[in-house]
Amino acid sequence: MNEYSQTQLMEILDEKQEWLHSIPGVEQSAVGLNAAGDVCIRIFVDQISEADKKKINEAISDVPVSWEEGMEMRPYAE
Repeated sequence: MNEYSQTQLMEILDEKQEWLHSIPGVEQSAVGLNAAGDVCIRIFVDQISEADKKKINEAISDVPVSWEEGMEMRPYAE
């Protein structure tokens, strides 16, 4: 897997976001940090099929992705 900057991931997400959100079960997506603290594309899903998850993984196979199941994405509050 390649290493990407936050800016590069944001550009990739901009290109793929409409397609991602057209897939049943994809609620939201964003660039953020995974559990290890690495920059990635975070995909927030609710009841997504394994076939659709596989389709997404194949479409962006070289991009770091963190799957967030059953979580609501909220703006950062200080």
